[in-house]
Amino acid sequence: MVKKIKKFLMYELKNIYSIDVLRLRSRIFIGLFNIFPDLYCLRYIKNILLACGGMNISIYSTYIKNNFYSDMLSNINSKQGLFVNSNLYIEGLGAIEIGSGVQIGPNVQFLTTNHKNRNKDDISNIKIGDNVWIGGGCIILPGCEIGDNINIAAGSVVKGKILDGRLYAGNPAIQKR
Repeated sequence: MVKKIKKFLMYELKNIYSIDVLRLRSRIFIGLFNIFPDLYCLRYIKNILLACGGMNISIYSTYIKNNFYSDMLSNINSKQGLFVNSNLYIEGLGAIEIGSGVQIGPNVQFLTTNHKNRNKDDISNIKIGDNVWIGGGCIILPGCEIGDNINIAAGSVVKGKILDGRLYAGNPAIQKR
């Protein structure tokens, strides 16, 4: 019995340690990123900081404005042509895949964790296709999948899969056109 408890504790401590080290690395580089002024000419330096924090990012074709926050940079994968306005908030340990040519407005939230019960968080990934525009103040909930060439109106709450259509709006976001 004692061996099982020891084994369990060592396993849990190893997981907690590895997650906390990655979170610390993310927070250090995000802090440095946000210290630099929000100037277009400094975007390469700022993108290198995010890459050092673990984010898979196109250094030359990405522009992310200040007040960016993420729990874990290593869970974010983006392709070329990403533009992110100020105050992007990415919560949780789920993976986020962002396609090419994506534009994200100000004050957008990506949430990857559900708290279904008190003992365990339910972590779900988010996938965003190519040429997607996400308006300001949107909330993207855990497990969302957004297809290619979709516009999401400002203030919308996206839940589930959006794989076709042009414009989505509302809470929850439904197809408008």
